Amino acid sequence: MISLLYVLLKGSIMKEVAPKFFDIDFGTAVIGYVLITYGSTWAGLFALGQGILVDLFSVGPVGLFSLLYLAVFLSLLGGCRFFDLHSPKGQVILICVAVYLKELFLLLLLLVFSFEIPNSFSLLILLGASAVFTGILSPFFFHFLYLLRRLMIKGLQET
Repeated sequence: MISLLYVLLKGSIMKEVAPKFFDIDFGTAVIGYVLITYGSTWAGLFALGQGILVDLFSVGPVGLFSLLYLAVFLSLLGGCRFFDLHSPKGQVILICVAVYLKELFLLLLLLVFSFEIPNSFSLLILLGASAVFTGILSPFFFHFLYLLRRLMIKGLQET
């Protein structure tokens, strides 16, 4: 729910604070967290559900975000074979790579659907900086979600 709320509100928040294509993508980090906490089946379902909900509230082509979030899930799942998503170093690397691949895939899809996007080297650098910044923040975000989960479990046990 937190991820969906962030994805739906980030357009209005980020346009006030950051350049146009700079994006902190906590949705990818949540997919990674669900992957290590609940497994690949639930992470895949979460990615698909999040993509469908974002598609419902966006004006883009139908299925675009579902495809993007499934691609993020598959890149994280494939990357887990090379890096440990349970370690902070693995989280930074995998989330950084997944976000960058997601943004490149989005640009490719927008080009295929013939939307006008600026294609320059500075855009790739900005997307790379966004991916690195999201990757660096991901261990803190994972820890926050872990603490939130522990508090929720503790609250359920007390009632």
